[in-house]
Amino acid sequence: MPAKVALPKANIEMIAHSLSVGMCRALNVRLTRLSRKGLEAEMTVTDDHINRTGRVNGGVLMAFADVVGAM
Repeated sequence: MPAKVALPKANIEMIAHSLSVGMCRALNVRLTRLSRKGLEAEMTVTDDHINRTGRVNGGVLMAFADVVGAM
């Protein structure tokens, strides 16, 4: 099992703040895993995110990728 990443307090505070404002907040993005090699995040898809064909809107997916990629 890989060792847990020990992040400086400032980094933890920055990530927590990033998740609580802007697009992260609008999309309800949650960080589920953080390691030296990457991270995993998830969001809840609501009816507001669905396009007329019943799929998640591409802009929502790109916004999710953008905010997660910036972390």
